[in-house]
Amino acid sequence: MYIIDEMKEIDFTDQIIQWREEEAAKTKKQWEKVDTKELKRDSKKEKKEHEKDAIKDDESKIKKLKKGKPSEKKSVEIHDIKKDEKFDKKKAKAAKLSSKQKNDLPDSDFAYIQPGGKKDDEGKTVPRSLRHLPINDADHVRNALARLDQTDISAEAKKAALKKIKAAAKKFGIKVSASVQIDYSDLY
Repeated sequence: MYIIDEMKEIDFTDQIIQWREEEAAKTKKQWEKVDTKELKRDSKKEKKEHEKDAIKDDESKIKKLKKGKPSEKKSVEIHDIKKDEKFDKKKAKAAKLSSKQKNDLPDSDFAYIQPGGKKDDEGKTVPRSLRHLPINDADHVRNALARLDQTDISAEAKKAALKKIKAAAKKFGIKVSASVQIDYSDLY
């Protein structure tokens, strides 16, 4: 004898509403954290698509905000979105070096070279992994300036690297505040 149960309809409405409320309650920082995790898993092609989507999304938000009556709140939101859009566009076309391009750079295009390597026929340090913080163009100088504090190099090496970065910044016409210094308090 076979017993056949009737199929019951399951209502997921409450769970869906709860999930939507949780998603809507996420802060911008939480969303950025999610986006960062996703970007780390993505291929180069997918990353470029995400960058294009971010730019389109910003443009769409601005278009929606411009509809209806203008208000101070809307103008502030539009201003913030435009700043975000500018960042996304800059990120999309930021200078990137392939491993080959980075390996072809001379030692003088790096703010810091770890000790222990040898020079090859072209005068470049081998292994190439000892060379850090490329400063071959304006975008990389800005990046090196921003990331210097995050490196695991000694305080003396950071001072020397900062000097090289500032010199490169001057070469590329990048204004660096005279007060830019490195916080060494956590090293002692």
